[in-house]
Amino acid sequence: MNLKNTIIEAATKLFARNGFEKTTMEEIIRKAGCSKGGYYHHFKSKDEVLESIIDNYLDKLKEYFKRLVIVEYDKFPDRFNQAYAFVTGYKEKQLEDWSDIKNTLIFSGNERALRSLNRKFNEIVNDVYYQIIIQGLAREEISIDFPRETAELCTKQALWIYDAARKTINDKDSLECFYTLLDYSEMLINQQLGFKNGQIKYKDCSIRYQQKIIMMYSLHEKEER
Repeated sequence: MNLKNTIIEAATKLFARNGFEKTTMEEIIRKAGCSKGGYYHHFKSKDEVLESIIDNYLDKLKEYFKRLVIVEYDKFPDRFNQAYAFVTGYKEKQLEDWSDIKNTLIFSGNERALRSLNRKFNEIVNDVYYQIIIQGLAREEISIDFPRETAELCTKQALWIYDAARKTINDKDSLECFYTLLDYSEMLINQQLGFKNGQIKYKDCSIRYQQKIIMMYSLHEKEER
């Protein structure tokens, strides 16, 4: 492991244990076992380290999507549904890792870090939808006029579903809206991509994610009591 990665790993552990604000650069340097010069050769501030942690946090998502896009034997709906299933699984993993994520990212003045994480996540998801759509056009599996705009629509729809799932935590009325949104999303994206028999599916993954949110929220409430 090179020095830069050693520093990132040390900072990740310290941020998760102590929080971003309470962790000093001196502690990171000591944990990494490096000199100040070695630290400042790679990072000018804690913020830069945090940015690298965010990038690393999304690397697995990027790598999986690269493999997903080049799969040759799957049909278009399978690749599309696999993409949504993986992103949803990634969101579930965030719920499981929430304690560490909270300590690392939830701090005063953290808006920039959270915006950066959300922006990069959205860009990754949007890019894979675009690549899958372009691949589908090249193989003549689909026929649409606006591939980039359609990819953006698919991304926005997925994010809307995740947001609606979170709203069901404290609002029972939101659960009915959530299920209605799933029906609407399946109808909308199937129509946009030219499928009439419901080959694009959101429900199973989305319901599992929503139930995981409720379960994790209940666990956190019990721990805080």
